[in-house]
Amino acid sequence: RDCTASSPRQFIRYEFAGHQFELAVEADLVRPYRRSTDGAVALDDVVLSDTIFSDGKRGDRASDESIAALGSNPLDTILRKGEIPLTTAERRVLVEQQRKAIVSYIHRYYVQPSTRMPAPVTRIENALALVKPLRIEPFCSPAEEAAALVKRMESSLLLIKQEVEAVLTVPYAHLGTAQGIIKRLANVRSGSEKHSATGATMTLSVAPGDYEALLAELNSKCQGEIDFSVVGAANASTEPSPAPSSAKSGRSGKGKGKRGR
Repeated sequence: RDCTASSPRQFIRYEFAGHQFELAVEADLVRPYRRSTDGAVALDDVVLSDTIFSDGKRGDRASDESIAALGSNPLDTILRKGEIPLTTAERRVLVEQQRKAIVSYIHRYYVQPSTRMPAPVTRIENALALVKPLRIEPFCSPAEEAAALVKRMESSLLLIKQEVEAVLTVPYAHLGTAQGIIKRLANVRSGSEKHSATGATMTLSVAPGDYEALLAELNSKCQGEIDFSVVGAANASTEPSPAPSSAKSGRSGKGKGKRGR
């Protein structure tokens, strides 16, 4: 399936006697045609072409021998027994669901190079709206379509696929709690965990979309007594970084911790 463009034609598909048959149709009229008993919906209104294909996308025509097995009216047989393509309304719903899934995927797995942080969902949606023409294929994976669309969004929003890397320092009193949170929302870089007299320091990798949840839960469950900074974020930011907190002095910033920008 081509995930970068969609054909305006839709094909109804029917398999019989080991052969596949495809017919270009007006998808919205297939169901009314099947329900019609008085000829209110004519076959000619539904069928865009009387050519029967074995593969419509490639333009391969079905053989006369295989078509003959369908009976005296093969077009009607395919229309009544074939797999119905999506109607315009059904496709619209699926396309919107796919658009939301793509935006969610981009927010979760892509970051802005300047900040090493995920872009806000609203900003991603605005950048996506500027892509013209925008064709979303509802049957492709969001990851595959996101990769193609991120490239087309570069003029309005530059993004790269990369996990957020952060350094966390947590006192021993909260280490067990922190490890439970990290297990669900992040990964500890192999060999990065170091221990001191007061606590542990480790380097985490987290999907951009999990960053906010991770930081919020660590601050809440560890009573703000953590030091959390995004690697490379301070140098990229034009705003001053928050004052560092330590396991001892972090109580004055309870519930906030240190947040890399």
